[in-house]
Amino acid sequence: MSLVSMVFGSNFVSVVSDGLATDGEGNVVSTNFKKFKVYNDKFIMTISGSSAVFDHIFEDVEKALQHFDADYVMKKMANEISNADMTISPYMTVMMLNLANDGFYGIIQKAGEPVSTVVKPYERQYIYWISSPIGSDSQSVGNKLNEFINKAKEIDLKSIRKAQIQLNNYIAAQYPDSVNRNVSQYQFVI
Repeated sequence: MSLVSMVFGSNFVSVVSDGLATDGEGNVVSTNFKKFKVYNDKFIMTISGSSAVFDHIFEDVEKALQHFDADYVMKKMANEISNADMTISPYMTVMMLNLANDGFYGIIQKAGEPVSTVVKPYERQYIYWISSPIGSDSQSVGNKLNEFINKAKEIDLKSIRKAQIQLNNYIAAQYPDSVNRNVSQYQFVI
């Protein structure tokens, strides 16, 4: 499994992911794989876990967005991931964010787990979601991101992005079979 981080501020969203993709059997499929997709600059979706199903999920979501609003698509996708066959992709995590309204609404869904939602944080606050590699402690990974963020003089898009890249490089050094330093990134100012 890989590293994907999504950080929300009161006026921005930042997504950073590594580029290492495996087929679920440990075989490297790509070293520069983009683990998120942005639809119409208003809907962001990230996926981590086995890359074998990523393209199909991204395509299915794109088709669904042509017929339904993003909130409906997010809830339907979260339900499907929650009920997914754990033998196909037991570590799959999907993060989705709808920026279509004045604020935003998001869902993080791990295979076989309950849905977790988020709404826009207050000014000068941030919320983060992280999908981290197997074997890592998600609380420790989150604490490390907070450590990098707290070193910044101000909580803004530039310092958040820098902290996310620092986190990626830190985790890549610890888990080189799961995470690499080829990051893809997306930032959006609300």
